Amino acid sequence: MGFLYSQLFVTPVYPTTSCTGQTIIVTGSNTGLGKGAARYFARLGASKIILAVRNSKAGEEAKMDIETSTNCGADVLEVWSLDLLSYESCRSFADRASKLPRLDVLLENAGVAGSKWSLAGGHERQIAVNVISTLYLAILMLPKLKSSAKEFSIKPRLVVVSSEVHGMTKFPEWKEPNTVDALDDESKARMRERYPTSKLLEALFRQIAPKLEGPGVILVCPPRAYVIQSSLVKGASS
Repeated sequence: MGFLYSQLFVTPVYPTTSCTGQTIIVTGSNTGLGKGAARYFARLGASKIILAVRNSKAGEEAKMDIETSTNCGADVLEVWSLDLLSYESCRSFADRASKLPRLDVLLENAGVAGSKWSLAGGHERQIAVNVISTLYLAILMLPKLKSSAKEFSIKPRLVVVSSEVHGMTKFPEWKEPNTVDALDDESKARMRERYPTSKLLEALFRQIAPKLEGPGVILVCPPRAYVIQSSLVKGASS
């Protein structure tokens, strides 16, 4: 009931916090929530927005659409290739991002959902993309977030977009001796619960938040409906 109530009756606060001077990366930003978030950041005056997408053609189309609707400068939006099915792609992306002058927000929105079993990089596809690669990219990007915090006296946001459906899984795999091995066992797979399970594991990323306080990086794992304002809470501006 709480999920239905939040979807039907709760309207997130319209974000108004200025993003002037900020550099923001949004993964999975060629469509849906990621594209919507990138559009908000453009409206709020971000200086640089990286659309991190697997489909570059769709990314370019999203870039043109956002530019048209927000009248932001032609140099604000950039389309960068990122395929979370590939660890090498994650490393290449992070290496490229490390050369940015600063990074204020890494909004990890990209994800996959499905009911059929398939493997990617030796792991079940939804776990590989939504959990393993998402966490891997976050770890690779932490040095840049930390250095930006120190150099510019800001509090960069690492946002991992979860979902309220994380409460819709029984997640029996956690009782197994090796949870990852259990999730990779097709004979035991509960595919109807797999996407909620992946979102529960994302929500558990919150456990590392205290370790980021010293370096000045703020970790946020919001339900999907609240991703934009979670990235723009007080203190995010430079």
